[in-house]
Amino acid sequence: MVHSIDGFTWHGDVHLKKDYLIKLNNNTISLKDVYIDKCYGIYGDSVAVVMALKSHVFPPSADYIEVEGFEFWFSTGLHIVIWNNGNFYSLQDAFDKGFLTLENLKTIHDLYKSYFKYMHTVQRQ
Repeated sequence: MVHSIDGFTWHGDVHLKKDYLIKLNNNTISLKDVYIDKCYGIYGDSVAVVMALKSHVFPPSADYIEVEGFEFWFSTGLHIVIWNNGNFYSLQDAFDKGFLTLENLKTIHDLYKSYFKYMHTVQRQ
């Protein structure tokens, strides 16, 4: 089945969710509990996503990361991860392994900034 997430069309959302369940290694969570909170694009064989669980409540804290000069702030537990060949990687690890180029990181960062600028505008209304 082909799905479009934020303008990116791809075939792997069910596989991605299953791989996320394997990563969590928790028998109390099912596929219906997993969702893709945000997709930041497809880069070769890699997909940049934020994964989440419907029932999970994240603490009201933030994590800061910097990757090759690009700054990101995430709610704790809601980081952008890179899904490649069934595995999940941090942005830095994906870059270091060659799954992402510097231009890919810039695109992800630009999408990240535009999404949060939009959310800030919506919240003020």
